[in-house]
Amino acid sequence: MKDHDIVIQKEKLIAAFYRELVGYYNTKNGFSTHFDAMPLEVQQALLNMSFNLGFTRLKSQYINMNAHIKKEKWADAALQSNRIGIQTQRNLYVKNLFLKAQASAKKP
Repeated sequence: MKDHDIVIQKEKLIAAFYRELVGYYNTKNGFSTHFDAMPLEVQQALLNMSFNLGFTRLKSQYINMNAHIKKEKWADAALQSNRIGIQTQRNLYVKNLFLKAQASAKKP
């Protein structure tokens, strides 16, 4: 596979994940805001998790985390974002993204 083909496939994959995230994380599904209006850090955390887990598992196995996201309780979502069998650094990266969103939300 040529580099150009890899880039195209990567872009298609990211676009597919994005469509799934936008389709689920919206007010129609009980979230207080839609995906694009969430803090950038939350968007990044969810994209990272969907890449790793697949969207179906993100949606169905992280019910508590998603309940906290619905209420914009980013610190609580951070506590529920841990994935089993994933490198500690990657789990910490996602957790810290949620915590950064929480810290930013507290600023005036």
